[in-house]
Amino acid sequence: MQRTRTNARPAWPYRVYAYGATLYRQSALPAWTEALRQVVFTQRDLWNACLEAWERNRTQYEALLAQADALRPLREAHSQALETVQSASAGVKQARQKTRQKRYPGWEADLAAQASARQALSEATTQLKTAEAAYRTLIRPQLTALLDALWKEIHGLGQASPLAWYNERQVTDSFRNTVERFLKRLGGPPHQRARDVPFYRPAARLGAAPGGEKQHDPARSR
Repeated sequence: MQRTRTNARPAWPYRVYAYGATLYRQSALPAWTEALRQVVFTQRDLWNACLEAWERNRTQYEALLAQADALRPLREAHSQALETVQSASAGVKQARQKTRQKRYPGWEADLAAQASARQALSEATTQLKTAEAAYRTLIRPQLTALLDALWKEIHGLGQASPLAWYNERQVTDSFRNTVERFLKRLGGPPHQRARDVPFYRPAARLGAAPGGEKQHDPARSR
């Protein structure tokens, strides 16, 4: 099969090249181009602005979670009732093993105490579950509203940033994923980026150049 000649291919009016740079901590700042330096440090500033918004939101978030302390007496009562049931059941079992009889001397009183303890545990469990359900019903909409306000604020910070949309989304999406993992207890909270340290993310895109050949970036590590 004969290959298509280059001059026979369709001629496009524009040729666009997008290029990126993979940065590592050992990369030397003087080796960066001005465009690259501007992008990564602006990303760092956007991250820190998102962090400030998160800290303000987190204060209100933790204040709402602190309302769960009102459930502590019910939880302690439930734990105490559970321990009482376990102790009564262990006493009955130990007495039966010792006498090798199901109806040992005093078994009626022990079984009555065990039944009373189980009834108290059932009542404590019902009270705790009812209170926890009411707490979740009350606090869940407030927590949802707080998170929605945080995401809107982060979105607004990204829109106000001079970064191109793909570099802006690189920061805001990363920040949002970090917060969501922290709330799910899958990771730590976001931390502030030092003023003298840029925002390091792989393949930071610097933009597109219409026409011409793909540019070489000296900061790219191979």
